[in-house]
Amino acid sequence: MTRSALLLAVAIAACQTVDPAPRERPVDPRQPERPVDPQPRDPAVAPSACPRPGPLATGIAKLRDDNQGYDPLASLFSVAAPHQVAVALADALGCADRAFRLVLLSVLQREGAEVAAALPAIARWIDDPDRETRVAALLALRYVGAGGDSPAGDGVRALLARLAHVDRGEQPELLVALGDLRSPDAYPRLALALRDPDVAHRRAAIEALAPLVRSHAAVLPDVFTILTTATADRDPQVRSYAFFEIGELRDARAVRFLSARLDRSGPDQAGVVNALAACGRLARPVQARLAALVRSDVDMALRTAAAGALGTIGADSPAALDALAVALTMPGEFLIESMPSDGREDLRSSAWTGSLHTIMQRGFLPSA
Repeated sequence: MTRSALLLAVAIAACQTVDPAPRERPVDPRQPERPVDPQPRDPAVAPSACPRPGPLATGIAKLRDDNQGYDPLASLFSVAAPHQVAVALADALGCADRAFRLVLLSVLQREGAEVAAALPAIARWIDDPDRETRVAALLALRYVGAGGDSPAGDGVRALLARLAHVDRGEQPELLVALGDLRSPDAYPRLALALRDPDVAHRRAAIEALAPLVRSHAAVLPDVFTILTTATADRDPQVRSYAFFEIGELRDARAVRFLSARLDRSGPDQAGVVNALAACGRLARPVQARLAALVRSDVDMALRTAAAGALGTIGADSPAALDALAVALTMPGEFLIESMPSDGREDLRSSAWTGSLHTIMQRGFLPSA
């Protein structure tokens, strides 16, 4: 056989050879294959894995049937630190069925800030297609984030994103939840909502601002101006919240603003009195005017508020202490041992709980 014929025969044999173990198609690392996730995910949050087998996973599984106790996670906290428990619960949220996910969200809600490490995982579920899951996640988000030490930014981002596309009817609840997280990052959105033409949005916004004012007033731009503007709102509930939050600022400008409105009779007067009480000792310069309200013939709700304010600010003038002593010794039962049942007892109850010790020390309380 000639050389050319031999080469031709080898080539034909090579073409007819079957590879018994064909190689698998290489996977493109830029497009890894993964199972389809049936639930919508926040692209900024990595999907959770189920808890690893062990005491924590076993304890979490038992929560499905035994989660009605006062402290359903007591057994888990006995085998792991709260942070580890929270992480395991967060993982369980990602692989649980709907019914068990609702149980886990309820448990997280009850535990509050102690399981703050689960907050990013909770935030993923406030946009779930299932309404019951959304509501449960929102409640859990509010209670877990309300401790102030949680990574509230995750919840704030999730709430702001949802606010941008949900129906307006759902927005007030989300605004209140923003306030519960106590993050200054929520302040611009809440300040904007205070100018909303819908009273439900304004009520939600002013309510949500309260925890922010208490914890972050120093870093909230123009908060005093925003609150004083809200005291002129058409809605009495918005005005009441605004007055009280001005008192929560607890500074001289708040006392000046409230003092200038103390003698203006009307539906907001009791709110001004309560706001002065929130100012604490800074409001002592107005104690004589509060005492005059206690002894006046105005409505009982206003006299009750004035008596409580005198006790809260630590009234120490003879006129104020005398007014409280009079409130304590009005006709009726002297010692209040149960919840007040009418306006007159409310007045004495405010005085009793506010300044009894001071009154007794200074000898203003007549003998029983």
